Amino acid sequence: MRYFFIALLMMIFTQKEVSAQAIHSVSLEERNKAIDLTNEAIMYIEDMNTGRAMEKLQEAIAIDSTHRQAYLQVYQAARADAGLTETALKELNKARKIFTDDDELVFYCAEIHRMKSDFKQAVEEYDLAIKLSKNNGEDFFLVPYYYLNRGISHLALKLPEKALEDFNYSIKLKPDFSASITNRGIVYYQLGQKEEACKDWNQARRQNYKPAQEFFEKHCAM
Repeated sequence: MRYFFIALLMMIFTQKEVSAQAIHSVSLEERNKAIDLTNEAIMYIEDMNTGRAMEKLQEAIAIDSTHRQAYLQVYQAARADAGLTETALKELNKARKIFTDDDELVFYCAEIHRMKSDFKQAVEEYDLAIKLSKNNGEDFFLVPYYYLNRGISHLALKLPEKALEDFNYSIKLKPDFSASITNRGIVYYQLGQKEEACKDWNQARRQNYKPAQEFFEKHCAM
């Protein structure tokens, strides 16, 4: 491999509050139906029946296009099944027209582009998610991942200096973030700064982060 990549593996079920611009009024019955369908979809995702999950989510969105949780689960379905990425992007972009300042939804679009190895488009989406997060608040727990995964995308685009900036800021937001510390070590190593790289890998491995242990043993252990 010409580049090292540490994939971000996570299942995110979040209820971040973002104001919606309702396209149409929704009855209580419709909202409850959308919630029920979304809950069914979550169970299908857990059972890895992702196609059925997406069908349920699209049905929920058709009933109530302002039910934000359905869009969040669309990302989870695509994350579990790469064959659903185009469908997920279509639904998420629909959501972005409703939740116009929602950095989390933009982040998920960026993640899907990164999954597809479309790193240039991913960076553009991460840029927007980061811009929105400046207004919405950087205390949201996912924001350090915005910088981590933009940094990984910058590495894929052979832009180590930009990646270094991203990892540094991610660590500023979350000082014990092992993934960002480890990836920063990778950038240092690529830039010929082995001592700094080993310091980062040593720190992350002391936090029991296995990839850092592997890098340290391969490049730093005597």
